[in-house]
Amino acid sequence: MQFLSKFTRPHNRERMKQRVFIFDDNGEHEIFYNYQLPDNIHLGGGGTNNIIRIHKTLRARNVCLTFDKNTSDNICVLCDSGDCSGLDMIVIFQAGHANKLYIGRHTVINGAKIWLGNGSELHLGDDCMLSYEIMIRTTDGHAIMDSATGAIINHQRNACIIGNHCWLG
Repeated sequence: MQFLSKFTRPHNRERMKQRVFIFDDNGEHEIFYNYQLPDNIHLGGGGTNNIIRIHKTLRARNVCLTFDKNTSDNICVLCDSGDCSGLDMIVIFQAGHANKLYIGRHTVINGAKIWLGNGSELHLGDDCMLSYEIMIRTTDGHAIMDSATGAIINHQRNACIIGNHCWLG
């Protein structure tokens, strides 16, 4: 009996730290627990006031969204996949605030790692294709600080805009 118990545990009812919305043309609704996430979408890390919008028809092969504990006010939008094979990507929202990620309609990602930080933005248009082992960084992840005040002096608010119908290999 103990062997079977590991297969019959109830779903993880832990409330999510991020605000997650499922949307389509008719509107959106918020989900509150990890077990309500669409298949193959995983959230990790901490942070506060982060918003994720996932289209109801998104096909995720493996989507991992991780939020650094020192980040907040990030926005992530994953649009519908249509007939495409879907998304396989790891996204890391690094320290900083108000990072934005937008993945357009009918876009296929076959294995990408994406780093966002310091209030940067990645906009990937509609009908795009990304090959394997793609890395996109909107930040170098290395803050330079004033030794007297501790303030960051190399603020980077980079935007990476990739248009519609693009192929990255």
